[in-house]
Amino acid sequence: MDCRPELSLIVHYGQRHRVPKREQHYKLQFRALKWLTENDLISQVMRVFEIDEADVRDLKISRVDFTADVYGVPVQWFRERSHVRYKQSSRQYGNWMEATTRSFTTLTQGRYPDVFTIYNKVEEKKLRGKAILSWPPGRPGVVATEPVVTRVERQCSGRSVPRTLDTLGKLLEGAATFDPFKNLVLRLGRSISGAGNWKPQRWLMNWGLMQAVRVLGEPAVRRHLNHSGGNAKRYFDRYSDFLCEKTEGVTSKQLRELYRASTVYQLNRPTERGYPRGGLVMSL
Repeated sequence: MDCRPELSLIVHYGQRHRVPKREQHYKLQFRALKWLTENDLISQVMRVFEIDEADVRDLKISRVDFTADVYGVPVQWFRERSHVRYKQSSRQYGNWMEATTRSFTTLTQGRYPDVFTIYNKVEEKKLRGKAILSWPPGRPGVVATEPVVTRVERQCSGRSVPRTLDTLGKLLEGAATFDPFKNLVLRLGRSISGAGNWKPQRWLMNWGLMQAVRVLGEPAVRRHLNHSGGNAKRYFDRYSDFLCEKTEGVTSKQLRELYRASTVYQLNRPTERGYPRGGLVMSL
């Protein structure tokens, strides 16, 4: 790719020391990707760097964020009923509502270059000074309120970008059929029956695990159990009846469909301004 240094759209990156000019590489970042269709992406790069479409599709992806917006399900639900397989590191961020009550707005699992983040999209837009649309939009006679929107995001950089999506052409062709959240486990609610006839030990273990998850969050409880010599999977398989109690939420299948629908919508035509959706954010 002929990256001309005088262009303001390119940034030299990834080198801690001086590198010969013939070995230098550059990064192109799309900052407002949600307004660009597939044709927009390709035509803009072709025009800026004066290369043909085949060369554009061969450009390497340095980072891509896979996102899905879930309406009506708060971050707290994900904190108590989800975890990411094979991720040992987890962090939680939030605000203190009272002396002993904390409202969590962001959950992260994993470390760079493959990180899962679940956060309150409405609060994030407020912090950036963006306008918030009322919910439900455009319904006469219905009192609109501030929406509850939780964004589920997976950020892949460098070597963690899947090989099937590591070029712009592969990403545009395969993004909608890819499942970026397959390791994100969501506990589906179900009805609890016969709890009154349980043996005391079973009732106490189920109740204790539920309370620990509510206070610490499921990833933190799993980490404590594993680090203390226990087997977190065994405990959760055996004593998670109360954790699986029926509740409003989202299933893994529904999350995949939200991501797929928003990605297809994004790559084919721009979204309406101000309407939060999921999809892709990428750097080349």
